[in-house]
Amino acid sequence: MIHLLRYEVRRTRTVKLALLGVSVVLEAIFLLAVMRRSRPGTVLSGILLFVLAMAGTLASGLSSVILLHRDLTTEEGYMLFLTPHRCWSILGAKMLECVISLTVCVAFFAGLIYFDVRYLFSHQGQLHSYWKIGTEFLSNPTFYLQDVFRVNADFPIQVDLRDGTLILCGFISYVATWESYMAAATLAIVLAQTVLPGRRRSVIGAFLIFAAIGFLINWSQTALPALAYYQTSLLMASGLALAESLAMYFIAAPIMQSRLSV
Repeated sequence: MIHLLRYEVRRTRTVKLALLGVSVVLEAIFLLAVMRRSRPGTVLSGILLFVLAMAGTLASGLSSVILLHRDLTTEEGYMLFLTPHRCWSILGAKMLECVISLTVCVAFFAGLIYFDVRYLFSHQGQLHSYWKIGTEFLSNPTFYLQDVFRVNADFPIQVDLRDGTLILCGFISYVATWESYMAAATLAIVLAQTVLPGRRRSVIGAFLIFAAIGFLINWSQTALPALAYYQTSLLMASGLALAESLAMYFIAAPIMQSRLSV
């Protein structure tokens, strides 16, 4: 398993290096724009960094899925299944590499965003004031709605963005949710390539299977209760997402073992 995991990490390092290179360039532009107080440059580079964070997370997860599709559809990739390793280990290494890549990618961009926000606040004191007002409102929205804005509304969720546990739980939930969707894509590819022969039918079938599983994942996440202590809700969503990922692994691995092993 360790050798397979290292092999998968080496195969996806090109995507990670490309993301790192683009991030360095955009970060340099953002810092320079803030330093020179260029509002258009700051806004544009900040938006691009945010888009890169979202796209980078997606690319980091999809790289493993794309490699699995290549392994199942090309003769060169199929050589992996001729090795002594069982499909349980091969698929496990791919999914574990996906988890590691997503975790590192999200942690990198989260740290970068935190640094950029602090750097921006140090140069724009007015923005810091707006941020304090927004965080105070989220910490007790019912009080502000009823006593300040005179709105008869009750908002049961209180979010304190200064709480480190909330940030940690949000990070875990984000990674776990992305991993569940990547596991859904993995299962869809395995089912399409082993059950539906033919390139065109397998591609269409994989998309339809992924769409159906993705809908079930989203439905199950939204069906969870919204608790007043939001960290608990995030941890519940994370546990559900990881359980769904494990379930899809235990479905896909036996299919690969019976249909693809030699």
